[in-house]
Amino acid sequence: KAYENAGFSEEAISMLGYLDGSKQFFQIGLMEILQRYYTVDSEFNYYIKDGMINLPLSLYGALFDENEKIFNGIDKEKLGNVKAKMGTPVEGIYSSETEDRITIKYAEGEMKKEVLEKFDYVICTIPFQSLKRMDIEPNFNSRKIRTINEMNYETSGKIYLYLKERFWEMGGKSKGIVGGKTFTDIPLVSIYYPSDHSEALNDKIGSYILKPGASPKESGVLLVSYSWCNEAMLLGNENAELQIRDAIRYIEKIHNLPLHYIDDNLIDYKSLIWSDVQYIWGAGALSKPEDKILFSYGAKMPEMNNRVFFAGEHISQKHGTQQGSLQSGMIAANEVAERIMINNKI
Repeated sequence: KAYENAGFSEEAISMLGYLDGSKQFFQIGLMEILQRYYTVDSEFNYYIKDGMINLPLSLYGALFDENEKIFNGIDKEKLGNVKAKMGTPVEGIYSSETEDRITIKYAEGEMKKEVLEKFDYVICTIPFQSLKRMDIEPNFNSRKIRTINEMNYETSGKIYLYLKERFWEMGGKSKGIVGGKTFTDIPLVSIYYPSDHSEALNDKIGSYILKPGASPKESGVLLVSYSWCNEAMLLGNENAELQIRDAIRYIEKIHNLPLHYIDDNLIDYKSLIWSDVQYIWGAGALSKPEDKILFSYGAKMPEMNNRVFFAGEHISQKHGTQQGSLQSGMIAANEVAERIMINNKI
């Protein structure tokens, strides 16, 4: 709509949408997009050595005292204990008029035995796509229920190819690709190139070269497709064999590779469509026009006499990001601490 108001033709809008990958988000509210551009989210990023997996692993290690240096200066007894129950899906949330505690029902073990456990406070990070199927007594506030039922979720898909050699880095300084991305008007939507072989040029911001000692003949993983919304469903709904065959055909076409080059160099592949992931059923919440006004407050407000608080990317204003999840979790934890202080009149 913003492009139309600026007087752009339909052809120009379509072209711009393909150039920066925004066409897949055209049905999303403008504020959802502007919030990312305004804060320049993707311009200055931190690099985690040895991969993103170390972010959740570090958090896990901190919670379970595997790295006590994180809490340097804090009495260990004041930190309390943390228990994790993996593979135990929550089935119900209950509040009692006679007891100011929250009861959680979950399925435990291979036999999915039903377990009821009571808590003083609960921080619910369950995506609303999953929360709407649960047993909740008494029901949440009508504003919360509407938010749970109507908040817009979108799916996302990724396809990775693990190859014997990095064809994209070949061709020397002027032709080799070291990091970055390509946007297309074909079903792959966008291609992301690994940056582990790249080195920044000191005199040119945003410019990178192949670092000394790195060889394109080394194996590497190429993210051949990263897409959202309806675009993700196009490839995501294909069966695995057809999906990978199509992805290989598109990549060979875009990079002008010899026929069957990818087949001859393919070690392995992996694809994921988030709408197929059980208990999540979507990549993240993305607001449609007016949704932020309608649902932002209702999503965050606590329930069951201020005993159930909410966190997650869908609660934050950074939808679909780990940053949003972490920030909303911190805020919810502080709100619980504040509630405890009020109740105990500290």
